[in-house]
Amino acid sequence: MSELLADVVANGTGQGVYSNSSYVGAKTGTTNDYRDYWLAGLNNEYTAAVWLGYDKPQSMQQLEEYKIHHQLFNVLLE
Repeated sequence: MSELLADVVANGTGQGVYSNSSYVGAKTGTTNDYRDYWLAGLNNEYTAAVWLGYDKPQSMQQLEEYKIHHQLFNVLLE
């Protein structure tokens, strides 16, 4: 499982996730119509999850390229 999660970061939708640790792995997700973004992952010390969305669902497609959920996750694992 750890190899699969590391591959997501190295080659998949988790690109842009980093950690000062020797290991980082993650799984990302987006709901229909870009109403939610989430990322769950871990490094050698911590496990964390980030969810972005609105209380009253609306599309966040315009934010996709910024990968805000990746940036928040990176801050959590610093």
